[in-house]
Amino acid sequence: MNEHASIQYEEPASREPKFETKESKFESNETESESDETESESNKTEFESDKTDNESNESEESESAEEETETIPKFLNNTYSDLMTLIIQHNLNNKAGNAIIRFFNKHSNLPTSPLPKNIEKGRKLIDRMKLINLLNKEKTNNNRNYNEQYTSNWWAQTKKTLPTGSYLLSIILYSDASTTDSLGKNTLYSIFVTLGNIITWRRNKPDVKQLLVYLPIIKAKDDTQKISEEHKNIVCRTFHKSLKFLLSPLYDDNGIELELNNSIFWCFPRISMIISDWPEACTFALTYKSTKSNYPCHFCLVSKEDLSNINLNSNQIEPKSYNNMKLYYKNNTEKNVSIENVRNFFWSVPNINIYAATVPDRMYHLDLGLFQHQLNFTKILINKQCGKSVIDEMNRRTTKILRYKDLKSFPNENYEESDVTLLQESINEWAKLFIELFKEHSKSKLQFPKLHSWVFHICSSIHEFGAINEYTTETYKSLHKDYVKKPYKLTNKKEIEKQIMKIIRRKAIITESSSKEIPKTPIVLKYSKKLYEFCI
Repeated sequence: MNEHASIQYEEPASREPKFETKESKFESNETESESDETESESNKTEFESDKTDNESNESEESESAEEETETIPKFLNNTYSDLMTLIIQHNLNNKAGNAIIRFFNKHSNLPTSPLPKNIEKGRKLIDRMKLINLLNKEKTNNNRNYNEQYTSNWWAQTKKTLPTGSYLLSIILYSDASTTDSLGKNTLYSIFVTLGNIITWRRNKPDVKQLLVYLPIIKAKDDTQKISEEHKNIVCRTFHKSLKFLLSPLYDDNGIELELNNSIFWCFPRISMIISDWPEACTFALTYKSTKSNYPCHFCLVSKEDLSNINLNSNQIEPKSYNNMKLYYKNNTEKNVSIENVRNFFWSVPNINIYAATVPDRMYHLDLGLFQHQLNFTKILINKQCGKSVIDEMNRRTTKILRYKDLKSFPNENYEESDVTLLQESINEWAKLFIELFKEHSKSKLQFPKLHSWVFHICSSIHEFGAINEYTTETYKSLHKDYVKKPYKLTNKKEIEKQIMKIIRRKAIITESSSKEIPKTPIVLKYSKKLYEFCI
């Protein structure tokens, strides 16, 4: 359990609370001060039992009163601990776990088994483990590793701004507009939320994500209006005003009291990162979405001509921050750096640089982005050398490859500082070869923002927020079916949002009343009406 569920926590040094600034009260003309403090690590997480298959037996019901009332339960031995680590890490059900126990007991030749009588008993023990026991685990590795979010620079810097004795509650947002019908005529803009305190392998499962809201979508009456500057400005303002309405209550000066495992924790919610595809990242950062704009990267002020230049040094790349972007906005020179003429809500939010927080999504950057370019350009090269018949044969063989349904993310992705350096060197080597091979076959000469982002910003994102397994939209995409597409089919296509909210609410009530076990899909907030409505 130490390897897969331990919590790194160091008591912060005594310091005064820093919550009297204007920015924490979300006033329109506030100023902010950024913290350059270094490192401190903490985290809290909670184990949640996977759905059981009702294989408990009578023996577990007769657990001793002493065990039931134990204040801080522990595993009886290392073998017991290793077994439950194996079960949780690989998401094995009770049936498989019980088979492992029977196999071990049969062949170990031990007079007394060190394992529980069944897996459900082990799961109950994990549930009873107090969070405070996990919070106070001592750090055993002095080397700097980047894996879970609590090992990141953002966590350490943000924790130092909080009052002594409080805990950081990391909020991760995901947003995307999803079509409701097969024709793509109607869309809903959904935002989901999860917590960075939950370990990554668990957080990347669908039931740990919560539908937060459907944001309004401003529709144009025709194509002319759609491309107008006025309409674009209205869309951006509506988005950020909606976020302000939605998220401002998180930033109460006094924090919140969170009850976990019958204990109360004083927490301060802070938005850590935004997971989205490139257009949505530009919406949060209010940068131009066009890759042909002068400064298309939402991370930094690199010109479009230098997007394929992998030989830039740090002095030639100016990171975007609320300080320099706010200055362009105030001076009415925002067009010079390709940002919208709209005040960014996140300029007023403490502990977040929205330009760095919109992390490179692994799926869109690699699987559906750079890899697709590499594949397409490779086909062009093969076609020139060998002709179209070879491409047809290549496509035919590709279709014969069976889909592997159980493909999963690596659960224990971990970077030491040397690994990050090695990763950057490998990226540079790949990018150099990619450009040498394919630049002449690209109409834009490989001026891809995703190429620039992968070369110059992925390793800094690992330093800032942890391993890149955290930056994936894969499980979120599957949630669109449950919270957009399927409910939409049950409506009469009038006042869609209201009807979908009622459908999801009924589903949540049914799920809660029918079972106390963890559902396969998250239980949503009980929406009954729109929170607000306004005309533009």
